[in-house]
Amino acid sequence: MKPKASRSRWKLIIGIVAAVLALCCLFIIAIAVINPGGIISTSTPTLTPTFTLVPTNTITPTSTVTPTPLPTDTPVPTDTPIPTFTVVVLPTLQQLPAAAACPCTGDTLNCTDFTLQAGAQSCMDYCIAQGAGDIHNLDGDANGVACESLP
Repeated sequence: MKPKASRSRWKLIIGIVAAVLALCCLFIIAIAVINPGGIISTSTPTLTPTFTLVPTNTITPTSTVTPTPLPTDTPVPTDTPIPTFTVVVLPTLQQLPAAAACPCTGDTLNCTDFTLQAGAQSCMDYCIAQGAGDIHNLDGDANGVACESLP
């Protein structure tokens, strides 16, 4: 017969292992909701437009004062270089709805509840994966694409 301390130690170890397994399962579910295509995305990156400001040349005249009566050469004014600035516009990412933000128990959402098509698609895919189908009727023409009118 094992001592009581040894049994409670094993119960603690089993409890920790069970908690770690539960957290791993929740992590996998969260990844599936955020990125329904899988952990590795195969999409190609979108090029970000850049805007370049055009430099202008500023001519700064200079003059030379000479105390002698003889004429001297006056230096030719030179262009003063202006640094070039580049404005980069980065798109913001909309956080896709998590399980709590996308209920699948009834028809409670419309396309107007989403700002991006990707968010509506993620919600529809999540409810389909939960066995509820397109419960919110986000895919009006049943072609597998939710809220096609959204950007």
